[in-house]
Amino acid sequence: MSKRSGDKERTDYVKRLESLGVLSSDAARQAFATVRRHRFLEAWYRMEIDKEKASLSYTRHEYDRNRPTREDLEEIYSNRALVTAVDGWLATSSTSQPDLIAEMLSLLALRPGCSVLEIGTGTGYNAALVREMVGPSGKVCSMELQEDVAAMARRHLDDEGYHDVIVLACDAYTGASEEAPFDRIVATVGCSDVSPYWLSQLKDDGVMLVPLQHGFGDPLIRIERDPKDSKCGIGRIVGYANFMPIEGELRWRNPWGASVSTERGLLKSPSRTYPLPESLVLAQDSGMNSARMQRWRPFQFFLSLTAQLLHRQGMGFGIAESALKTVVLVSDDAIHAYSLDGHVRSMNNLHDRLVYLAEAWDALGRPDPEDYVLRFVPCAAVPDIDALAKQHWFVNRLDYLEIVELP
Repeated sequence: MSKRSGDKERTDYVKRLESLGVLSSDAARQAFATVRRHRFLEAWYRMEIDKEKASLSYTRHEYDRNRPTREDLEEIYSNRALVTAVDGWLATSSTSQPDLIAEMLSLLALRPGCSVLEIGTGTGYNAALVREMVGPSGKVCSMELQEDVAAMARRHLDDEGYHDVIVLACDAYTGASEEAPFDRIVATVGCSDVSPYWLSQLKDDGVMLVPLQHGFGDPLIRIERDPKDSKCGIGRIVGYANFMPIEGELRWRNPWGASVSTERGLLKSPSRTYPLPESLVLAQDSGMNSARMQRWRPFQFFLSLTAQLLHRQGMGFGIAESALKTVVLVSDDAIHAYSLDGHVRSMNNLHDRLVYLAEAWDALGRPDPEDYVLRFVPCAAVPDIDALAKQHWFVNRLDYLEIVELP
Protein backbone atom coordinates (compact mmCIF):
# COMPACT_ATOMS: atom_id res chain seq x y z
CA MET A 1 0.00 0.00 0.00
CA SER A 2 1.10 3.61 -0.53
CA LYS A 3 2.81 5.84 2.00
CA ARG A 4 -0.53 7.54 2.57
CA SER A 5 -2.19 4.23 3.35
CA GLY A 6 -4.97 4.59 5.87
CA ASP A 7 -6.30 7.91 4.53
CA LYS A 8 -9.77 6.51 3.84
CA GLU A 9 -9.91 4.65 7.14
CA ARG A 10 -8.79 7.77 9.01
CA THR A 11 -11.46 9.86 7.28
CA ASP A 12 -14.11 7.34 8.32
CA TYR A 13 -12.56 7.24 11.80
CA VAL A 14 -12.99 11.01 12.22
CA LYS A 15 -16.58 10.83 10.98
CA ARG A 16 -17.27 8.07 13.51
CA LEU A 17 -15.87 10.15 16.36
CA GLU A 18 -17.89 13.14 15.17
CA SER A 19 -21.05 11.04 15.26
CA LEU A 20 -20.28 10.17 18.89
CA GLY A 21 -20.09 13.87 19.74
CA VAL A 22 -16.56 13.71 21.20
CA LEU A 23 -14.77 16.02 18.74
CA SER A 24 -15.66 19.33 20.35
CA SER A 25 -13.60 21.69 18.23
CA ASP A 26 -12.12 22.18 14.79
CA ALA A 27 -8.67 21.81 16.37
CA ALA A 28 -9.53 18.37 17.74
CA ARG A 29 -11.11 17.31 14.46
CA GLN A 30 -8.03 18.42 12.55
CA ALA A 31 -5.68 16.66 14.99
CA PHE A 32 -7.45 13.31 14.61
CA ALA A 33 -7.53 13.77 10.83
CA THR A 34 -3.80 14.55 10.74
CA VAL A 35 -2.13 12.12 13.15
CA ARG A 36 -1.83 8.65 11.67
CA ARG A 37 -2.66 6.16 14.40
CA HIS A 38 -1.33 3.21 12.41
CA ARG A 39 2.16 4.76 12.39
CA PHE A 40 2.26 4.66 16.20
CA LEU A 41 1.93 0.88 16.35
CA GLU A 42 4.35 -1.92 15.60
CA ALA A 43 2.28 -4.75 17.02
CA TRP A 44 -0.59 -5.25 19.41
CA TYR A 45 -2.04 -8.00 21.56
CA ARG A 46 -5.43 -9.61 21.15
CA MET A 47 -7.09 -10.95 24.23
CA GLU A 48 -8.00 -14.64 24.28
CA ILE A 49 -10.50 -15.89 26.88
CA ASP A 50 -10.92 -19.60 27.56
CA LYS A 51 -14.30 -19.86 29.29
CA GLU A 52 -13.92 -23.55 30.05
CA LYS A 53 -10.56 -23.05 31.80
CA ALA A 54 -11.56 -19.60 33.08
CA SER A 55 -8.23 -18.28 31.81
CA LEU A 56 -7.09 -15.19 29.94
CA SER A 57 -4.11 -14.81 27.63
CA TYR A 58 -2.80 -12.49 24.93
CA THR A 59 -1.75 -13.30 21.38
CA ARG A 60 0.72 -10.90 19.75
CA HIS A 61 -0.32 -9.62 16.34
CA GLU A 62 2.57 -8.40 14.19
CA TYR A 63 2.07 -6.04 11.30
CA ASP A 64 4.11 -3.92 8.92
CA ARG A 65 3.25 -0.29 9.63
CA ASN A 66 4.77 0.70 6.29
CA ARG A 67 2.52 -1.74 4.42
CA PRO A 68 -0.53 -2.34 6.62
CA THR A 69 -3.27 -4.59 5.30
CA ARG A 70 -6.82 -3.39 4.94
CA GLU A 71 -7.84 -5.63 7.84
CA ASP A 72 -5.12 -4.14 10.06
CA LEU A 73 -6.22 -0.61 9.23
CA GLU A 74 -9.85 -1.41 9.97
CA GLU A 75 -8.88 -2.69 13.41
CA ILE A 76 -6.54 0.22 14.14
CA TYR A 77 -9.08 2.85 13.10
CA SER A 78 -11.94 1.26 14.99
CA ASN A 79 -13.05 2.81 18.27
CA ARG A 80 -11.02 0.33 20.32
CA ALA A 81 -8.14 0.39 22.75
CA LEU A 82 -5.24 -1.77 21.57
CA VAL A 83 -2.92 -3.44 24.09
CA THR A 84 0.71 -2.88 23.11
CA ALA A 85 2.65 -4.44 26.01
CA VAL A 86 1.91 -7.30 28.39
CA ASP A 87 3.50 -9.02 31.36
CA GLY A 88 2.04 -12.53 31.42
CA TRP A 89 -1.74 -12.12 31.60
CA LEU A 90 -1.45 -8.46 32.66
CA ALA A 91 -1.65 -5.67 30.08
CA THR A 92 0.94 -2.98 30.88
CA SER A 93 0.60 -0.48 28.03
CA SER A 94 -1.88 0.38 25.31
CA THR A 95 -3.15 2.99 22.92
CA SER A 96 -6.38 4.14 24.53
CA GLN A 97 -9.89 3.97 23.11
CA PRO A 98 -10.19 6.87 20.63
CA ASP A 99 -13.48 8.29 21.91
CA LEU A 100 -12.00 8.46 25.43
CA ILE A 101 -8.88 10.20 24.08
CA ALA A 102 -11.09 12.72 22.28
CA GLU A 103 -13.23 13.30 25.36
CA MET A 104 -10.18 13.93 27.54
CA LEU A 105 -8.67 16.35 24.99
CA SER A 106 -11.98 18.21 25.01
CA LEU A 107 -12.00 18.38 28.81
CA LEU A 108 -8.45 19.78 28.76
CA ALA A 109 -9.62 22.74 26.64
CA LEU A 110 -6.26 22.91 24.88
CA ARG A 111 -5.34 26.05 22.97
CA PRO A 112 -2.34 27.14 20.90
CA GLY A 113 0.65 27.92 23.08
CA CYS A 114 -0.35 25.65 25.99
CA SER A 115 2.38 23.76 27.83
CA VAL A 116 1.25 20.20 28.63
CA LEU A 117 2.65 17.44 30.82
CA GLU A 118 1.40 13.94 29.96
CA ILE A 119 1.70 11.09 32.48
CA GLY A 120 1.97 7.83 30.52
CA THR A 121 3.34 8.09 26.98
CA GLY A 122 2.27 4.69 25.65
CA THR A 123 2.69 4.63 21.89
CA GLY A 124 3.11 8.41 21.59
CA TYR A 125 -0.18 8.79 19.68
CA ASN A 126 -1.85 10.95 22.33
CA ALA A 127 1.23 13.17 22.64
CA ALA A 128 1.13 13.75 18.88
CA LEU A 129 -2.55 14.73 19.05
CA VAL A 130 -1.80 17.16 21.87
CA ARG A 131 1.12 18.59 19.89
CA GLU A 132 -1.17 19.23 16.93
CA MET A 133 -3.65 21.06 19.17
CA VAL A 134 -1.17 23.29 21.04
CA GLY A 135 0.75 24.13 17.89
CA PRO A 136 4.41 25.08 17.38
CA SER A 137 4.22 27.73 20.12
CA GLY A 138 3.13 25.14 22.68
CA LYS A 139 5.10 22.51 24.58
CA VAL A 140 4.41 18.81 25.10
CA CYS A 141 6.36 16.79 27.66
CA SER A 142 5.44 13.14 28.15
CA MET A 143 6.67 10.79 30.89
CA GLU A 144 6.86 6.99 30.62
CA LEU A 145 8.17 4.62 33.31
CA GLN A 146 8.94 1.70 30.95
CA GLU A 147 12.16 2.55 29.10
CA ASP A 148 11.44 0.29 26.13
CA VAL A 149 7.97 1.79 25.72
CA ALA A 150 9.41 5.31 25.93
CA ALA A 151 12.07 4.48 23.31
CA MET A 152 9.44 3.09 20.95
CA ALA A 153 7.24 6.17 21.40
CA ARG A 154 10.26 8.39 20.70
CA ARG A 155 10.85 6.54 17.40
CA HIS A 156 7.21 6.89 16.42
CA LEU A 157 7.13 10.61 17.17
CA ASP A 158 10.38 11.24 15.29
CA ASP A 159 9.20 9.21 12.29
CA GLU A 160 6.06 11.35 12.09
CA GLY A 161 7.90 14.64 12.45
CA TYR A 162 7.13 15.43 16.10
CA HIS A 163 10.76 15.97 17.06
CA ASP A 164 9.95 18.69 19.59
CA VAL A 165 7.77 16.48 21.78
CA ILE A 166 9.82 15.72 24.91
CA VAL A 167 9.74 12.09 26.09
CA LEU A 168 11.22 11.35 29.52
CA ALA A 169 11.84 7.73 30.50
CA CYS A 170 11.42 7.93 34.28
CA ASP A 171 8.94 7.74 37.14
CA ALA A 172 6.37 10.49 36.63
CA TYR A 173 5.81 10.94 40.37
CA THR A 174 8.30 13.83 40.59
CA GLY A 175 6.99 15.46 37.44
CA ALA A 176 9.26 17.40 35.10
CA SER A 177 10.49 20.43 37.05
CA GLU A 178 12.96 21.39 34.29
CA GLU A 179 10.05 21.86 31.86
CA ALA A 180 7.56 23.37 34.34
CA PRO A 181 5.30 25.22 34.85
CA PHE A 182 2.47 23.65 32.87
CA ASP A 183 -0.91 24.94 31.75
CA ARG A 184 -2.26 21.40 31.67
CA ILE A 185 -1.29 18.09 33.26
CA VAL A 186 -3.06 14.94 32.08
CA ALA A 187 -2.66 11.35 33.26
CA THR A 188 -3.51 8.48 30.93
CA VAL A 189 -3.18 5.84 33.66
CA GLY A 190 -5.41 5.03 36.63
CA CYS A 191 -3.90 6.91 39.58
CA SER A 192 -3.85 6.10 43.27
CA ASP A 193 -3.29 9.73 44.19
CA VAL A 194 -2.30 13.11 42.84
CA SER A 195 1.42 13.73 43.11
CA PRO A 196 2.23 16.91 45.08
CA TYR A 197 4.93 17.56 42.46
CA TRP A 198 2.28 17.77 39.76
CA LEU A 199 0.32 20.32 41.73
CA SER A 200 3.43 22.40 42.43
CA GLN A 201 4.37 22.38 38.72
CA LEU A 202 0.94 23.59 37.62
CA LYS A 203 0.49 27.24 36.70
CA ASP A 204 -1.75 29.29 38.97
CA ASP A 205 -4.60 29.06 36.46
CA GLY A 206 -3.64 25.58 35.25
CA VAL A 207 -5.77 22.43 35.19
CA MET A 208 -5.03 18.77 35.84
CA LEU A 209 -7.10 15.90 34.48
CA VAL A 210 -6.50 12.72 36.48
CA PRO A 211 -8.28 9.33 36.37
CA LEU A 212 -8.37 8.83 40.15
CA GLN A 213 -9.44 5.49 41.50
CA HIS A 214 -12.52 5.35 43.71
CA GLY A 215 -13.55 1.80 44.51
CA PHE A 216 -12.91 -0.06 41.28
CA GLY A 217 -13.48 2.78 38.85
CA ASP A 218 -11.37 5.68 37.57
CA PRO A 219 -13.57 8.79 37.40
CA LEU A 220 -11.88 11.65 35.58
CA ILE A 221 -11.17 14.44 38.05
CA ARG A 222 -10.60 18.02 36.88
CA ILE A 223 -8.31 19.52 39.52
CA GLU A 224 -7.15 23.08 40.10
CA ARG A 225 -5.11 24.65 42.85
CA ASP A 226 -7.18 25.70 45.83
CA PRO A 227 -7.14 29.53 45.69
CA LYS A 228 -6.98 29.58 49.49
CA ASP A 229 -3.96 27.26 49.75
CA SER A 230 -1.60 26.51 46.85
CA LYS A 231 -0.54 23.23 48.47
CA CYS A 232 -4.10 21.92 48.19
CA GLY A 233 -6.19 20.96 45.20
CA ILE A 234 -9.89 21.18 44.49
CA GLY A 235 -11.70 19.14 41.87
CA ARG A 236 -14.89 17.81 40.35
CA ILE A 237 -15.72 14.63 38.49
CA VAL A 238 -16.13 15.41 34.79
CA GLY A 239 -16.07 11.98 33.13
CA TYR A 240 -15.30 8.28 33.46
CA ALA A 241 -12.51 5.99 32.37
CA ASN A 242 -10.91 2.61 32.95
CA PHE A 243 -7.14 2.76 32.64
CA MET A 244 -4.30 0.45 33.53
CA PRO A 245 -3.03 1.29 37.03
CA ILE A 246 -0.01 3.53 37.43
CA GLU A 247 3.33 2.00 38.38
CA GLY A 248 6.31 3.45 40.21
CA GLU A 249 6.09 5.62 43.33
CA LEU A 250 2.32 6.03 42.92
CA ARG A 251 1.67 2.34 42.43
CA TRP A 252 -1.82 1.66 43.72
CA ARG A 253 -2.36 0.64 47.32
CA ASN A 254 -6.08 0.08 46.97
CA PRO A 255 -7.88 0.90 50.25
CA TRP A 256 -10.93 -0.91 48.92
CA GLY A 257 -8.93 -3.98 47.93
CA ALA A 258 -9.30 -6.04 51.10
CA SER A 259 -12.65 -7.33 49.90
CA VAL A 260 -11.36 -8.59 46.56
CA SER A 261 -9.91 -11.80 47.95
CA THR A 262 -13.37 -13.22 48.52
CA GLU A 263 -14.25 -12.79 44.86
CA ARG A 264 -12.34 -15.85 43.66
CA GLY A 265 -14.19 -18.19 45.94
CA LEU A 266 -17.80 -17.10 45.59
CA LEU A 267 -20.41 -19.80 45.22
CA LYS A 268 -22.17 -20.15 41.87
CA SER A 269 -25.55 -19.69 43.58
CA PRO A 270 -26.33 -17.20 46.37
CA SER A 271 -26.67 -18.52 49.92
CA ARG A 272 -29.52 -16.10 50.59
CA THR A 273 -31.57 -13.66 48.53
CA TYR A 274 -33.23 -10.51 49.85
CA PRO A 275 -35.72 -8.23 48.11
CA LEU A 276 -34.41 -5.01 46.62
CA PRO A 277 -35.27 -2.13 48.99
CA GLU A 278 -37.23 0.84 47.68
CA SER A 279 -34.13 3.01 48.08
CA LEU A 280 -32.41 0.93 45.36
CA VAL A 281 -35.28 0.73 42.90
CA LEU A 282 -33.99 2.74 39.95
CA ALA A 283 -35.41 3.68 36.58
CA GLN A 284 -35.12 0.78 34.18
CA ASP A 285 -33.05 0.95 31.03
CA SER A 286 -32.62 -0.98 27.81
CA GLY A 287 -30.74 -3.76 29.59
CA MET A 288 -27.37 -3.12 27.93
CA ASN A 289 -24.36 -3.61 30.18
CA SER A 290 -23.11 -0.06 29.67
CA ALA A 291 -26.53 1.37 30.49
CA ARG A 292 -26.73 -0.71 33.67
CA MET A 293 -23.28 0.48 34.72
CA GLN A 294 -24.30 4.11 34.25
CA ARG A 295 -27.56 3.55 36.13
CA TRP A 296 -25.77 2.13 39.18
CA ARG A 297 -22.77 4.46 39.04
CA PRO A 298 -24.11 7.04 41.57
CA PHE A 299 -24.67 4.43 44.28
CA GLN A 300 -21.40 2.67 43.50
CA PHE A 301 -19.53 5.95 43.97
CA PHE A 302 -21.34 6.56 47.28
CA LEU A 303 -20.34 3.07 48.42
CA SER A 304 -16.71 3.84 47.60
CA LEU A 305 -16.92 6.71 50.09
CA THR A 306 -18.65 4.78 52.85
CA ALA A 307 -17.61 1.12 52.64
CA GLN A 308 -15.19 -1.35 51.17
CA LEU A 309 -16.52 -2.09 47.74
CA LEU A 310 -16.60 -5.42 45.99
CA HIS A 311 -17.34 -5.26 42.28
CA ARG A 312 -17.84 -8.47 40.37
CA GLN A 313 -18.65 -8.11 36.70
CA GLY A 314 -21.80 -9.96 35.71
CA MET A 315 -22.87 -10.69 39.29
CA GLY A 316 -23.38 -7.26 40.76
CA PHE A 317 -21.57 -5.08 43.27
CA GLY A 318 -21.73 -4.61 47.00
CA ILE A 319 -19.84 -4.89 50.28
CA ALA A 320 -17.82 -7.65 51.86
CA GLU A 321 -16.60 -9.06 55.15
CA SER A 322 -13.39 -10.74 54.12
CA ALA A 323 -12.64 -12.37 57.48
CA LEU A 324 -15.97 -14.19 57.33
CA LYS A 325 -15.75 -14.82 53.56
CA THR A 326 -19.12 -13.18 53.08
CA VAL A 327 -20.36 -10.68 50.50
CA VAL A 328 -23.68 -9.13 49.57
CA LEU A 329 -24.15 -8.01 45.97
CA VAL A 330 -26.76 -5.78 44.38
CA SER A 331 -28.36 -6.98 41.16
CA ASP A 332 -31.12 -5.34 39.12
CA ASP A 333 -33.90 -7.04 41.08
CA ALA A 334 -32.51 -8.34 44.40
CA ILE A 335 -29.69 -8.41 46.91
CA HIS A 336 -27.77 -11.69 46.88
CA ALA A 337 -25.64 -12.89 49.77
CA TYR A 338 -22.77 -15.37 49.48
CA SER A 339 -21.05 -16.98 52.44
CA LEU A 340 -18.44 -19.67 51.92
CA ASP A 341 -18.81 -20.83 55.51
CA GLY A 342 -22.57 -20.32 55.77
CA HIS A 343 -22.50 -17.44 58.29
CA VAL A 344 -26.18 -16.50 58.36
CA ARG A 345 -25.65 -13.73 60.91
CA SER A 346 -22.85 -12.14 58.87
CA MET A 347 -25.01 -12.25 55.73
CA ASN A 348 -27.89 -10.60 57.58
CA ASN A 349 -25.59 -7.98 59.11
CA LEU A 350 -24.00 -7.13 55.75
CA HIS A 351 -27.43 -6.95 54.14
CA ASP A 352 -28.66 -4.59 56.85
CA ARG A 353 -25.58 -2.41 56.44
CA LEU A 354 -26.02 -2.24 52.67
CA VAL A 355 -29.68 -1.29 53.07
CA TYR A 356 -28.72 1.38 55.62
CA LEU A 357 -26.22 2.86 53.17
CA ALA A 358 -28.76 2.73 50.36
CA GLU A 359 -31.30 4.58 52.53
CA ALA A 360 -28.67 7.17 53.47
CA TRP A 361 -27.86 7.71 49.79
CA ASP A 362 -31.57 7.97 48.97
CA ALA A 363 -32.10 10.50 51.77
CA LEU A 364 -29.33 12.68 50.29
CA GLY A 365 -31.30 12.85 47.05
CA ARG A 366 -29.40 10.12 45.22
CA PRO A 367 -26.49 12.42 44.31
CA ASP A 368 -24.54 11.82 41.13
CA PRO A 369 -20.73 11.65 41.29
CA GLU A 370 -20.59 15.03 39.56
CA ASP A 371 -22.43 16.63 42.50
CA TYR A 372 -19.52 16.21 44.94
CA VAL A 373 -16.60 18.58 45.53
CA LEU A 374 -13.24 16.84 46.01
CA ARG A 375 -10.57 18.53 48.09
CA PHE A 376 -6.97 17.31 48.31
CA VAL A 377 -5.17 18.27 51.51
CA PRO A 378 -1.59 17.13 52.27
CA CYS A 379 -1.71 14.22 54.71
CA ALA A 380 0.54 16.09 57.14
CA ALA A 381 -1.89 19.03 57.32
CA VAL A 382 -4.84 19.24 59.71
CA PRO A 383 -8.06 19.99 57.82
CA ASP A 384 -10.43 22.64 59.13
CA ILE A 385 -13.34 20.38 60.06
CA ASP A 386 -15.61 23.30 60.96
CA ALA A 387 -15.26 24.69 57.44
CA LEU A 388 -16.38 21.49 55.72
CA ALA A 389 -19.81 20.90 54.28
CA LYS A 390 -22.30 19.11 56.52
CA GLN A 391 -22.00 15.95 54.44
CA HIS A 392 -18.38 14.91 53.92
CA TRP A 393 -16.26 11.77 53.69
CA PHE A 394 -12.52 11.06 53.84
CA VAL A 395 -10.32 8.93 51.58
CA ASN A 396 -6.76 8.38 52.84
CA ARG A 397 -4.39 8.37 49.91
CA LEU A 398 -0.60 8.25 49.69
CA ASP A 399 0.21 11.97 49.85
CA TYR A 400 -3.20 13.55 50.18
CA LEU A 401 -6.24 13.24 52.36
CA GLU A 402 -9.13 13.47 49.92
CA ILE A 403 -12.13 15.20 51.45
CA VAL A 404 -15.29 14.55 49.48
CA GLU A 405 -18.03 17.06 50.19
CA LEU A 406 -21.66 17.30 49.15
CA PRO A 407 -22.49 21.04 49.09
